[in-house]
Amino acid sequence: MPDSDSPQLITTLPLTAEAREELLEKLFAQELPHHGELFVPGNSFYIHGTSHVQAAHMLKSLCHWLGIKPGYIGLEFESNPTVVSQGQRHSIFLESRVVKNELLLGAMLAHALVRFLLEERKQIHLLDANEQLSLVATGTIVFGLGIVTANALQPGLSHKQDHKNLLGSVPVSEYGAMLHGFLWQRAVPEHAYLNSLAPWTARLLGVKKAKKPILAIKQQYHTELQKRYQLVGLVWVALLSIGIGSFTLLQRVKPLSPRAQELQEQIVQLQVLREKCAVSVAYNKQYADMYDIQTERRINAEEMRCQSIQNELTNAEQSYAASQ
Repeated sequence: MPDSDSPQLITTLPLTAEAREELLEKLFAQELPHHGELFVPGNSFYIHGTSHVQAAHMLKSLCHWLGIKPGYIGLEFESNPTVVSQGQRHSIFLESRVVKNELLLGAMLAHALVRFLLEERKQIHLLDANEQLSLVATGTIVFGLGIVTANALQPGLSHKQDHKNLLGSVPVSEYGAMLHGFLWQRAVPEHAYLNSLAPWTARLLGVKKAKKPILAIKQQYHTELQKRYQLVGLVWVALLSIGIGSFTLLQRVKPLSPRAQELQEQIVQLQVLREKCAVSVAYNKQYADMYDIQTERRINAEEMRCQSIQNELTNAEQSYAASQ
């Protein structure tokens, strides 16, 4: 229910970042249990389990942080629509693609709860939808949930709609600046949150990536590496296909021998394996515990495998050249 002493605020005027922060500070200064503190989403927040279990756990943690009774808020999943249970006054709808990404799931829940506080508790409604989302985005920082949101601001055109849903008209760079200001004003040490930053969040804040990130961040980084492997492989295959096709057109009078075709296919495969191996070694050197002798031996063995692949590739390229 809205507060009786909190009149509705409806305006068409765009609010600056400072005005948004001032408004939120004034409205919630005495109400939030953790006002002015930072919520650090560690392994106890991004827990292992099914998406429904993860969502329920994150919701409970965020409700506790914001001083909302968990029983007031229900979850509705696109894959399994349910009616809000008796006693629940508000429902958060989660798309199937959201629950598949832990970082995005946490950010969407944080966004929905801050929006609940603004619109349901305080009846704050700006006539411009993007301005309303921008106010909610500022709220996630003021209420200490900036890292939860920033971890979902993954770069790339495919994530552009998620950025808009979470930030409204606030650019990602501006959100990063506001979050950096929050951390600086409260003198929060880097070691307190560094391991909970996604690689893109670390870049946004201008800090180094963690050597031992939490499990959810590590899994996201592995996912990014897998996508990079696939992209590198596709690029190499495309380039080689174009090159081979062009060469074949120019040499129609002299078609490739079966041996030459076999070598071409081998070269493509070896180039992809070389790129994957190189990225894997680079990742392990950055994030693995190099003080552990077994880990060091494993990385050394991986480097030797990379060199072996390179040698095999060199031999294949030389054999192909000799066959022409």
